Amino acid sequence: MAAEIAEETEYKEEPAPGWIAQELTTEETQELTTEETTPNKFDSDKRQYKGYTHSDIIYNFFYSKDRRHYCKGARVFFEDDRLYSFGHHFILAIRTKHNAFIINADKYSVSTSCHQSIAIAISPKGTPQIPFSALGAANVQIDNIEIIDKSDDTWEMRTTRDPKTGKKKTYLVHHLGACLFREGGRYFLSAIDLECRRPQYFLVELVNPALSVYEAFRQISGLNNEDWEAYTRGEILRQGEYFFKPVGTTNELKQQLKTKKLEIKKRVDLNELFFREPTGGLSSLFTQRRNPHIATECINYNGAVYARGTVRHTEHKMLRLGKLWHKVALNFVVNSWTAAGAVD
Repeated sequence: MAAEIAEETEYKEEPAPGWIAQELTTEETQELTTEETTPNKFDSDKRQYKGYTHSDIIYNFFYSKDRRHYCKGARVFFEDDRLYSFGHHFILAIRTKHNAFIINADKYSVSTSCHQSIAIAISPKGTPQIPFSALGAANVQIDNIEIIDKSDDTWEMRTTRDPKTGKKKTYLVHHLGACLFREGGRYFLSAIDLECRRPQYFLVELVNPALSVYEAFRQISGLNNEDWEAYTRGEILRQGEYFFKPVGTTNELKQQLKTKKLEIKKRVDLNELFFREPTGGLSSLFTQRRNPHIATECINYNGAVYARGTVRHTEHKMLRLGKLWHKVALNFVVNSWTAAGAVD
């Protein structure tokens, strides 16, 4: 979500939300550095702030050992290991049993977004932001989460033109970093897919344990080492949870499959091919995928799926496969979830 804010980019005590674009002048854009695009951290030298501003209360939640005093403000307050925005209906952040903090990345209102922004700026370095709605859908006990690894948040620079003045404006958009965590005996990866039309959040449960975010991404791809290298070079394409490996023309595919005839179907939803039970009916996982991935032409041969032409999806950019057939593979996960509210 991008929105204009004041032209002044100097840090203030209650900064604009990190996911809200910050407008920059041409001179500021030229001098932009990573340090300047990262929200400043609150001064953490003090053990407790004896005040009732939003920043005071949020700071005390993260750093103060005193959980009884200076914990309630007008709109932000905390009780034990939970920080709230306006009321108990929205948990802003949680401290887990493993003494790690997690900030709720779900969006609720403009005011709550401002509280989230302050929490992001003040929280200890490396504090992950995960939509609690996705964790709830995955039946994850939030207070039992153990953080394993986290990648840094990213800032994307974009340019737009003011419809009234015609002048170009440069702004920054914040994207959540990926987070690998464990809850009980289950492993999860929380991340943003930046290849969508608009960056989309996803949460996946891993089939096997992982020790790093990079290892988790490799695992969910389901690709072997050779294919992973081809994917990083752009030779294997991806749209959402599907990977497309080029195999050749129709005649070349017939030779590989050792057959003289292939049935080509038009406008096929890939979900219908990959989410079927042995009995032929659609699995329960199919109903969770609301939007189809429609391939222009498709071949389903002995359980292997091939596509060419284009693949269209409402949330993803149209994928152009061209005249060559591509073998289609589904990612390697137990299950996946999105967030109920907008994220980044």
